[in-house]
Amino acid sequence: MLGKKSGVVEKLLQEFPNIVPWQKLLQEFPNIVPWHCMNHRIELAVSDSISDVGAVNHFQIFMDKLYTLYSKSPKNQRELAECASELDLELNKIGRILGTRWVSSSFKTVTAVWYSYQALHSQFKKAQEDVKNRTTTERAMYSALSV
Repeated sequence: MLGKKSGVVEKLLQEFPNIVPWQKLLQEFPNIVPWHCMNHRIELAVSDSISDVGAVNHFQIFMDKLYTLYSKSPKNQRELAECASELDLELNKIGRILGTRWVSSSFKTVTAVWYSYQALHSQFKKAQEDVKNRTTTERAMYSALSV
């Protein structure tokens, strides 16, 4: 990446100050065309676009909650798999969205949640009614997620 503040060239100049500065390189080779990786540009554009939209922030919080719920708990993963099996649904991995890396992984995660939502909702309902194995706080969280 060619960022002037923290790109590859800037990092090289910080680490190796005797290296030829980019401006001198451009003077010596005027036909060089610097550009950002297109994937990086898309990611920056998406990030800038969504940072000011409140609804997207709420959506990201919801998706991050799903990620933490199922990535760190084998019990929740098992219960979700059971609900999916009962509904004859195929589960896809729920990852993080709108992170620092590529838009396509966000698309995969949103698609996974979209197609698995019946199973997710079923597991939320069961967990919110599970007085025996769930705390009041957990049941309240599942109740909020199932709305």
